[in-house]
Amino acid sequence: MTNVLLYVPVYEVAVVADLVAFNLVEFWTGSNPMAMAPGEEVIKYAHENGSDLEITIRQNEVIVKNINTGEDLELSYKPFEKAWYYRGDEGMVKIATLSQDKLALHGPDGKDKIVLKSAL
Repeated sequence: MTNVLLYVPVYEVAVVADLVAFNLVEFWTGSNPMAMAPGEEVIKYAHENGSDLEITIRQNEVIVKNINTGEDLELSYKPFEKAWYYRGDEGMVKIATLSQDKLALHGPDGKDKIVLKSAL
């Protein structure tokens, strides 16, 4: 599993999903994907580095599918833990934890690799 995380840009996708995808979806649709009701779904398409992507956003879940290769990346948010998980071949792997003033990105070993603190 650790080797998979070296090749699949999980952390970059999580940050991009949070900073770009969720904010863009909220801006264009007027609804916050993190506040979606059960059963709601937003599908967006993007082109990045020669890849065509389908981004499916549901309540507490984001699936990024590479249309060209069929590969997908599934991220799930567990509100009671305030944590993001990546679904891999070996199951769910915690990749990020939110707290009052920081976002901690976890490495394959479970240790914090990057901690972003709010300036507020």
